[in-house]
Amino acid sequence: MAIASTEYKIAGTPERQEFEYKIAFLFNEEITIKNILQSINQELKTFGKNNKLKFPLLFKSKYELKSELTPFVFKDFYLDTKNLDILRKKSSYRLRYRWNSLKNYSGYKFIPFISTFDPTRCEVQFKRSYQTFEEEGAILVNESRFEFRNEADPFILKSDAPPPPWPIQSFLGYAISGIYKKFKMLPMQIVEQVLSKKNPDLTTVATVETVRYRTHVTMKNNPWHWGANPDHVFIISLDLSRWTYNNGNTQKTRLLEIEIEADRNTSTFINLLANITPQSELESLSQKKAINAKKSLEEDQKRLKAIISMAIKKLHFSNPLPTQYKYARIMENRQ
Repeated sequence: MAIASTEYKIAGTPERQEFEYKIAFLFNEEITIKNILQSINQELKTFGKNNKLKFPLLFKSKYELKSELTPFVFKDFYLDTKNLDILRKKSSYRLRYRWNSLKNYSGYKFIPFISTFDPTRCEVQFKRSYQTFEEEGAILVNESRFEFRNEADPFILKSDAPPPPWPIQSFLGYAISGIYKKFKMLPMQIVEQVLSKKNPDLTTVATVETVRYRTHVTMKNNPWHWGANPDHVFIISLDLSRWTYNNGNTQKTRLLEIEIEADRNTSTFINLLANITPQSELESLSQKKAINAKKSLEEDQKRLKAIISMAIKKLHFSNPLPTQYKYARIMENRQ
């Protein structure tokens, strides 16, 4: 007999707020990604040379482009109730796998028993209460995770995270129940709060394969740094996705999404301090600095989005899709 959920220890990566600019298109035919990447990379080279950007000026520094956009792969299993209650709450819940290269993902699909091609990341994510800002082309959301890696809670102290390849059927079961061994996943706890229901009956509603091309905008001597990559300030991602619904139908069109977001390595402490209630003069001073840093970061993020939009326009694409998060857009097009 399973023990009561109250006996489980709540574990996972704490919820954080994400603010992303999005540009998205649907394509009915095969497209060449090369020209898109070349155009974006060319425009990004001018971004770091702009000496009027706000955030680096606070610290007498400058932005640098870490590398050109390089590809890796996600496979996501979106979970929901029969009535799509998570979608109705403007949220999404998924089990995500990651491969560090297209080659390794292709190898995994055809010869999955060779460990060389194992996925490199497995995690459960819940993103809740999406807010869209159509005029700005932006999305605000709160995200929590349960990551199966030694660098994340609850494995960080004992380094006992389960190793790859994380069998899909087993780990789908963990995601559906929200339970892993003696731990209740923080994302599932929040799912239950949002749905006002314990142990919701979840199933896979869509499976999504995404090739992601990503680069980072960095800054040396970043005083707001946190985590393993202290120089990361912005993440730029280009996602090319195709998906299959739970009835077996595969969407014929592909979704191209470009995201521009502040990296959590920089934004986490800025947002925390900017939203505190100061209890002393020192805390008040720290809050003012955080608010100024947050404002500067947001202005630079908006400028970065404008630069990338210009790169897309140069390729003579049709008008972008209305601002929307991926799960909602996928379910809007279900057959």
